[in-house]
Amino acid sequence: MVLSGGGARGTAHIGVLHALEQRQIQPDMVVGTSIGALVGALYASGHTAAEIDSLALATNVTRLFGTPQRFPTGWGELTPLVVWEQGELGFALRNPVVLEAETTGMLNGMLLHGNLVARGDFDSLTIPFRAVATDLATRDPVVFDAGDLARAVRASTAIPLVFTPVRMGGRVLSDGGLSANVPIAIARRLGAVRVIVSDVSSEPLGADQLASPLAVVEQLSSFLFTQPRDSLEGEDVYIRPDVDGVKSLDFTRPTIETLIARGKAAADSALSNASCPTRTTVAARRPARRVGAIEGDRLGAAELGTLRNLLGLHPGDTITIAKLAKSLERMAEINAYREVWLNPTGSDPVDFHLDVVRAPRRVVGLDLAYDNELGGRMGVAAVDREFLGRGTEATGTLSLGRFVKEATAGLRRNYGVEGARVAPVVTLRLAQEGVRRFLSDGEEVPEEETREGALFAGLQGDLARWTIHLGFDGRLWHTRLGDDGAAGAALRVLRPGRGQGLDVDVSARLTKTYRRVQATIGGEVDLGRLTLIPFTRIGWGSQLPSQATFALAGSDGFPGLHVQELRGDREVYIATRGQAAVYGPLAFVLEIAAGRVGFDGPLFASKGWLGGARAGVMAETPIGPIRAEYGLSTTGRGAVLVRVGKWF
Repeated sequence: MVLSGGGARGTAHIGVLHALEQRQIQPDMVVGTSIGALVGALYASGHTAAEIDSLALATNVTRLFGTPQRFPTGWGELTPLVVWEQGELGFALRNPVVLEAETTGMLNGMLLHGNLVARGDFDSLTIPFRAVATDLATRDPVVFDAGDLARAVRASTAIPLVFTPVRMGGRVLSDGGLSANVPIAIARRLGAVRVIVSDVSSEPLGADQLASPLAVVEQLSSFLFTQPRDSLEGEDVYIRPDVDGVKSLDFTRPTIETLIARGKAAADSALSNASCPTRTTVAARRPARRVGAIEGDRLGAAELGTLRNLLGLHPGDTITIAKLAKSLERMAEINAYREVWLNPTGSDPVDFHLDVVRAPRRVVGLDLAYDNELGGRMGVAAVDREFLGRGTEATGTLSLGRFVKEATAGLRRNYGVEGARVAPVVTLRLAQEGVRRFLSDGEEVPEEETREGALFAGLQGDLARWTIHLGFDGRLWHTRLGDDGAAGAALRVLRPGRGQGLDVDVSARLTKTYRRVQATIGGEVDLGRLTLIPFTRIGWGSQLPSQATFALAGSDGFPGLHVQELRGDREVYIATRGQAAVYGPLAFVLEIAAGRVGFDGPLFASKGWLGGARAGVMAETPIGPIRAEYGLSTTGRGAVLVRVGKWF
């Protein structure tokens, strides 16, 4: 069985497997490239087509692309467009909108069953399996028949310019599609007499389709993954599902469902006249169930102990696959590591030889954004994960804009290396802000200049996907009313949803001078070509200085009004945003909102409520989202919003 590369189009392979199972056709070996390696590894591990189908539909692969990676919490709202990382080979430019650590965790979790079946030997799987990657130095194909199953698939699926290449055995490995996108010749070299080929590779565009620069770029990209097709022989079966027009990274649920159906239809047609032998399906082999020795190269005793605790692996324990898979997926939340591979070997109990790729020591990011009302904004962020030796992390940011200029610096013990889940942290923030002011009719008047310095010293803890800050908060500020200050306790609780659940941000500052509490909750509901984004924010304060008051709807602005036009020490804001895909990265957007802001009185007073709606278009681009929208409010006023990039 030969499964080609093809990105999201490779989900059509699942439909092909459905057709094989219905006819009780089981190959003697599976050879896969890129997405074909992932589907093939699952199939060879003993998963049925129905199980792979369910897994593909349940896994939100789309969130791995176009979503800012998990940056240090000290960077705040900055989500850099460009990132430089200092690794073993010096500084290198990286893609900041691909979740590589999450991708590694996802592959580790999905292929854990097979990894514990193979235990380093891919011939020990239910069906012998081979994954094809490419040596970037020579462009020669590299065929994996042993090692960590998830790591082999990770190397085979390392799309150039999207994922970082995998370094193994002195070689730099990337997507197998660069050397053997349809690996028929490799299957024959491995001894295959007959092949069943599922080919979902992209066809070159015709001359009439090359009218735009983007089409030319797409054509050049397809050339990288196209090689002369190996010849087929009389009894071979060639299956070509209808995948034309499907983008390589379109892993949305409707697309996957359509491709699986098309794959099955193509396979049913191709197999109807084929004389493939049938056989009773070989029973899936059982994975190892007990933990043996746990070792690791380049790992000290303390760090090895940390990894054992994070993974929940201890000699003599019984392995619970679901629990271990979840631990592997959550390793992405530990900033200390980019990759963690198990490398299971032996029988049962199984030994683990941990191999890790640590997060780069130093990272520098640049962020840019523009808003038609707030002007341009530039931000630079940096982190050094070994500032005072391993285990101490330093972060710093500098952002410059028309109304806000600020700098932050922080130190934190890196619990990802030391083993604790709670670490001391101290941060300093200096800011100069021009608080926007407006008359009742919306006319803008000169802003109020404020300056503030803030010091936080306390603890940061991580529990599953939650990050908690608790400690002392001291502030000094200057406004038109003079100088003042406050000292007291501060609490912040964060949970980034990243398309998997609710985004939660709750903060509280309690001092003798003033009190301020704010909670924001948001999330995404994926309905195929339509995405709904509900959002709620509630704020309450007492004796707030002007720079700490709540601006209705925050930096996005309330539909129909100026951004930050209405302020108060009470805020309630509720909105739902709908984004409907139109073509490629272009989407139509409609936002409906309601809210109120005011001073003193009850939070949910009956007066002062506003309603609004905003509509327009948005496009996801390499420099972030580009928005052009027009909003109306129940005041009868309208306003245009034009924004480039994610505001911070």
